[in-house]
Amino acid sequence: MENKNYTKKNAKYRGVPCWFNPLNNEIKGKNKLYDILIDILVWFDMNVFIVDEFPIWVEVDELEK
Repeated sequence: MENKNYTKKNAKYRGVPCWFNPLNNEIKGKNKLYDILIDILVWFDMNVFIVDEFPIWVEVDELEK
């Protein structure tokens, strides 16, 4: 059986690839450029668009279904 790290799930925030940590609901870009893009997008979502829910897609494993 594969040793899976459940604190690091594949995700996308507005199409930008990132890691999602379900233990603390934190997202982190997969590299420095994606980190910067996610910071900018989150700022726009909070201050310009004023969204109620953040548009994030998180990959679901077979065990979680």
